[in-house]
Amino acid sequence: MIQTILKRFLVMLTLTAGFATSAQAAELQWSFDNESNGRISIKFFSDVRDWEWPGNNQVYYVDPRDGVRTMTLSCNQGERICYGAWLDSNPNYIWGVGRTGNSGCRSCCYVCGGGRTETIELISN
Repeated sequence: MIQTILKRFLVMLTLTAGFATSAQAAELQWSFDNESNGRISIKFFSDVRDWEWPGNNQVYYVDPRDGVRTMTLSCNQGERICYGAWLDSNPNYIWGVGRTGNSGCRSCCYVCGGGRTETIELISN
């Protein structure tokens, strides 16, 4: 009896774990145009899980001479992703959700699987 209950529990646990971790892979392509007077660092933050891109304390760089720079993120279908950017020469000058992903923003988040963003112009005064 106990073995039967244990087997059923393990089967349910396995099915539940498989369901919880299965997410449909998708992509979101971001485009940025650096119209500032210096190099800009960019990170991306998931709005629904503890995840950021590129990860490992790294950032994407966009130099003013780059023109439009495109980055493609692998993400979970339907996941909301926000960008945070800052001027390297003045880390207090931010766009989007900023360096830590905690600043408020307007229209700095997009849904994964939605194709691509419009070109986002990063302008400093």
